[in-house]
Amino acid sequence: PLAKGDAAWVGLRRIHALPHPGLRLLAVAGADVGDGSAIAHAVLLAERADARLTVLAGDGLAPRPGVETRRLVGTLDEAVAREAERDPVDLVILSPTRDDAPRVVARAMRASEQHVLVVRTGAVPLERALLCVAGGEQGKVDILFAGRLLRHIGAEVTVFIVVPGEGPDELADAQAERFVAAGAKTLASSGITALTAVRHG
Repeated sequence: PLAKGDAAWVGLRRIHALPHPGLRLLAVAGADVGDGSAIAHAVLLAERADARLTVLAGDGLAPRPGVETRRLVGTLDEAVAREAERDPVDLVILSPTRDDAPRVVARAMRASEQHVLVVRTGAVPLERALLCVAGGEQGKVDILFAGRLLRHIGAEVTVFIVVPGEGPDELADAQAERFVAAGAKTLASSGITALTAVRHG
């Protein structure tokens, strides 16, 4: 029997390569979740990342040729949850107004466990990405996912963490600095050069 650390030879008779499923993007536009900017950004991102894209569009938004489009029925929470149940979603893309963003994003994140990308309204290219993370294992998962996504974009990336409290906390600040530095190092393995930022609040 092999013990931990033993070297061993492995023989393979045949290899079968499986296609990588890639990312699945869900862009939501219409009603109170934003205009068609989410769709425009999602189409560009899907092309760059070779991802599958589904669009949930409210009334008045025309479907895009070559893009799977469904009608946005019910609340944002219900529509996103239905889509995620039908076929797992890696990323939901929204373009709410600045005032509506906190409420809309919270609703989307409650609907299922997928990541959410908020893009500006209007035809603005994806040039900068702010990767907001919490410490711990979930933050590491978020950084790994961001690497999968952002390596296709070529955007300037900042790994950002907030330390609770109003002023400096030597121990907590040092821990946060180590975490974002490790996150930047992880992103570097995907060819992404990332900045880091620590704030209090």
